[in-house]
Amino acid sequence: MSAVISEAVARDPLTVVSAPSGFGKTTSVAEWASGLEHVAWLGLNAFDSDPSRLTQGVVNALIRGAERSGRLLDLDRDLDDPHRAYQETCRVLEDADERVHLIVDDAQRAGEDWRAGLLGMLAEQAPDSLRIVLVGTTLLEVTLSRHRVTHPDSFVGADTLSFTEEEVRLLLDGETDGLSAQTIFEETQGWPIAVRLMMIGGARPDQRAQSAAGFLGNYVREHVLATLPPEVADFVLRGASAAS
Repeated sequence: MSAVISEAVARDPLTVVSAPSGFGKTTSVAEWASGLEHVAWLGLNAFDSDPSRLTQGVVNALIRGAERSGRLLDLDRDLDDPHRAYQETCRVLEDADERVHLIVDDAQRAGEDWRAGLLGMLAEQAPDSLRIVLVGTTLLEVTLSRHRVTHPDSFVGADTLSFTEEEVRLLLDGETDGLSAQTIFEETQGWPIAVRLMMIGGARPDQRAQSAAGFLGNYVREHVLATLPPEVADFVLRGASAAS
């Protein structure tokens, strides 16, 4: 997977890793990024659809990324105007002697109008030294429909992130008990989180779910929690309820 992401990043200043939940997007990108020297990582939340807040988040991520790599970036942490922040970011990065990778996780939380802010400006015309990787659900693709048509190779999607049957077999690591790799693959079509759950539960789903959320909910309840001691299952349910 790291090789696929590397190839996409090498081709285009903007790379998009998008798939529904449970496809291991963040994990795959983090594994790829672990081999890089200069990485700025920004994880978004529900409040980052505000242009000023998102601008500050991008600026601070760039500053922290430079500090982690032992460098200083001459940017003002309090920059919140997108246009001024864009000019300043281009100024400090135009003479950079190495490539900077800005990774934005849960990028769909930037909202529908992120293209008009700093992140959008950088995605549209980045300094030569900057590569941007947006990680998010397929909702992200709605705001990037034109880019997908003009730069299809810059998108890494569910078809790439899914496990193959051979990869499922390798995950089983020669185990003969439980379900076979073929059975797991046929039931999940390589959906990573579903593959993991079936390996834990060791049984087929009892019914075909109407949605991904339905599959997960039914399978966890019927085949994962059912294998745990009652007090542990109760603890897990109470913890999940509190988190939601």
